[in-house]
Amino acid sequence: MTPRRVSGAAFSCTVIALIVSTLKQVGAPGSYGFLVLCSAMGFLLIHVWRRPILGRAWLFAVISVYLVLATPAAALHIADALTQYRPVPDLTRLPAADVVITLGGDNVRGRASETLRAHTAWPLARLILFGDDWLQGQLLEGGIPAGQITHDPRPPNTFEQMVAVRDYLKARPHEVTAVVASRLQMPRIAAIADTMQLHITLLPSPADVEPPRAGTGRWLPRYTALRISRDAIYEQVALIYYRWKGFTQGG
Repeated sequence: MTPRRVSGAAFSCTVIALIVSTLKQVGAPGSYGFLVLCSAMGFLLIHVWRRPILGRAWLFAVISVYLVLATPAAALHIADALTQYRPVPDLTRLPAADVVITLGGDNVRGRASETLRAHTAWPLARLILFGDDWLQGQLLEGGIPAGQITHDPRPPNTFEQMVAVRDYLKARPHEVTAVVASRLQMPRIAAIADTMQLHITLLPSPADVEPPRAGTGRWLPRYTALRISRDAIYEQVALIYYRWKGFTQGG
């Protein structure tokens, strides 16, 4: 039997799928899981494969990269290079929304604060929440009436959440709809919305803690900056994966 030849495109797609699957299980560069995986590789090089010089060099490189990713200057440079989305300074300048849809995910505190800001700008707008109970609790504590919130925790991922948004808009095509998601995730949201031909207002939410952009503090490593680096890198890989799967279009 003649062995099947794998095309370069098929091989690339397989590699992308493997990378995304690994990142979902372990975490993107900048996560604790990825750090543990890389550290284990270093210890294997030193103690199992008897390559102490290579192993120590590997561990030194991993720690150095993590320290760089944890500096606000590096984190903001990575995030700003991968997304141009920022929270809208004055929501009242946008068309008044009939409904605000908040997508659950990383940087949940930032999503909650942006949703509360949208409620202040458009107090009569209904709210649909695709997120967990904690996020719903934050919105209730922030003053949004319970009767104004429709909570649906079922969509398990970004694409399924956007499918739910599409289904909602099909049933109510004349409503002005705003969607809240992390500014780091928003390129993927925008790409899906363009592919689905959804007419929505995008409300990018800030990170849970935005690191300093000026002063000596931007050179001092901190965990909040490491999280921004991690989320930005993951979102870029996820966007490439979505294009490969056909969830989004374009390059």
